[in-house]
Amino acid sequence: MMVGTKLINDKNMNRVIKLCAMLIAWVSVWMGGCTPEEFELGDIDVNPQDLVEGIAFKIEHDAENPNIVYLTSLMDGRYTPLWDHPQGRSQERRVTLKIPFEGTYEVKFGVQTRGGIVFGDPVTFTIDDFYAGFVDHELWELLSGGVGQEKIWYLDLDEEGLSRYFVGPLFFYGMDDSWETVTEGKTVEGDSWNWKPDYKGNSWLMAAGDYGTMTFSLKDGATVRVDHRMLSNRGIEQGTYMIDTDNYTMRMNDASPLHNVERDGHVVDWGNIRILSLTEDYMQLAVIRDKALSGEEPCLLVYNFISKDYKDNWEPGNQPDPEPPYEGNANEDLTTSTSTMKKWMLSLNTPYNWTNLAGELLNDWSDPSSYLSSGWAPYDANLIQHISLTLDKTGTNSGRYIFTAGSGGNITGIYSTDEHNNIVFDQVISFTLSDWLALSTTDEGMLRIIDVDRDPTGHVTGLWLGKRDSDKPEYQVYRFESTPVN
Repeated sequence: MMVGTKLINDKNMNRVIKLCAMLIAWVSVWMGGCTPEEFELGDIDVNPQDLVEGIAFKIEHDAENPNIVYLTSLMDGRYTPLWDHPQGRSQERRVTLKIPFEGTYEVKFGVQTRGGIVFGDPVTFTIDDFYAGFVDHELWELLSGGVGQEKIWYLDLDEEGLSRYFVGPLFFYGMDDSWETVTEGKTVEGDSWNWKPDYKGNSWLMAAGDYGTMTFSLKDGATVRVDHRMLSNRGIEQGTYMIDTDNYTMRMNDASPLHNVERDGHVVDWGNIRILSLTEDYMQLAVIRDKALSGEEPCLLVYNFISKDYKDNWEPGNQPDPEPPYEGNANEDLTTSTSTMKKWMLSLNTPYNWTNLAGELLNDWSDPSSYLSSGWAPYDANLIQHISLTLDKTGTNSGRYIFTAGSGGNITGIYSTDEHNNIVFDQVISFTLSDWLALSTTDEGMLRIIDVDRDPTGHVTGLWLGKRDSDKPEYQVYRFESTPVN
């Protein structure tokens, strides 16, 4: 009896621990968007009974278009408003909703205080008529096929481990990434980064399999049907969805996008979605990985999808190789527009690595100790500290170079850049980087610009140059950092 009692108590305790973790995670979703200063402004004298419509907040329909709804906080400016509404979550004092479909919709209003987050009871508002103007947008059409249509989507991974459009089904992005950084290619300050693992080299991320289908419909409203064939706990979900076309976000209710079991418990709200890209053939939907649930830092889990038409018409064969992320004017970025000359020193911190064809690093090396602790990757600071490349632009796509080896010897000549962002030297170059490892060009004398780092003004401060492997789909890459020319 004692053993049975202990097992029951352990189960109850595990349940309590899981519920506590989910509660902490839910609060952290809201807290993550607020600065410490905002948190200090709150007070503890608010309870749910205070947060009622007409006193704490108001809901108003636009006089000319009742499908436009305004949510306005009436609370003192000391309090940060928190809205949970049909198009997602917001922290603004005034929120504008554009609701295309008739129906009854729910809003929850809360505030952030020193004592924590307090929400009032949910309230509802009604939309009486369909307004086609709000679905007359390419996002609605690309996702569902348009009014009166529906469209089926698959996770870009099948039973054979094949990804047809993307290099893999799951990418990782920073918390400040969005449609703006991914589709529009803009640079933003903050937590903006990405890791786009290829499935063949990172199959540990999720099992290959038939993950099912997502069907987005605009027949008699915006409905979604998700058949989770790899998640028995979810099965078939029937729900609704709403797109915020201004902010490129989507709210799914009573359904979640296709995803893998390993991360099913790492997300507080699978219906809170950012649209990072969307075309006729593919889309990328992002949800927030929660620290309390996953044990890892928050980031965007980005699931990659392909349309049924794309999958049905896809044919294997001569598919184009993935391209590294660098896009720019190679010779301009390699040199400078003021003196035409720029010197690049091999990085002492991360002098080399390997990447796949998409330019994603294959080894998690961040400093000299990480090379040495690998047990196989050589690191010789005495050689690395002397290696440099000086480029002097003499034409639009040409110039002179000085390659300085670790031994101190110089290799000189002329170079050119081509349309694929290759630096084409006038000779094959090879010298020791560390121990058995050489820094070398291809047999054609080429190194390709794989990726660059830019300062806030847009100037390139660091770059990865890559040698394409003749046998494997990868590059051996070398990291250089700009330094003043003596």
